[in-house]
Amino acid sequence: MPRSGGTYTRSNGAFTGATVWNQDKNAGTKITSANHDTHDQDIAAAITASIAADGQTAATADLPMGGWKHTNVANGTALTHYVAVGQVEDGSLTWGGTTGGTSIAYTVTLTPTPLVSIDGTMLRFRPHTNNTTTTPTLNVNGVGAIALKLRGANLTVGRLTTTSCVVVVRDTTNACWQVVSA
Repeated sequence: MPRSGGTYTRSNGAFTGATVWNQDKNAGTKITSANHDTHDQDIAAAITASIAADGQTAATADLPMGGWKHTNVANGTALTHYVAVGQVEDGSLTWGGTTGGTSIAYTVTLTPTPLVSIDGTMLRFRPHTNNTTTTPTLNVNGVGAIALKLRGANLTVGRLTTTSCVVVVRDTTNACWQVVSA
């Protein structure tokens, strides 16, 4: 086993350490294919067990960071990506910006696409126009229009305005987005 506990130890089967070939020489051992093959295979196994910097290999267990952190990371763009602290701080993961659509059917696009079918998913947006109906909907990333409600009831006309920032929470029990703040 070339690596144990994260430490790689050179070995040719007879000697180990940083001076394997000198140890062979001092022992009077001539260069042999068996020793070279063992040594080279040991190195190959260590490299194979390593994570390639270009992403060709993946971790096969949890990776303890030893108190260190990943730095210079890009913003996550899929639900399976890490997020950068800046994305959390600036709220970009839940901010849909100014809506599109109509005063009856609002639309927003977020990156990454949030799990709009999950109870409790929260997002925020600014209406591009005041609602002109008591039954407006919100369609997130083209997933499908879902009713906007306030404490389970229809909204009043004009509840959503261009001067408000709206906070909604997905309520799968009542099949709607509950308006928390508008």
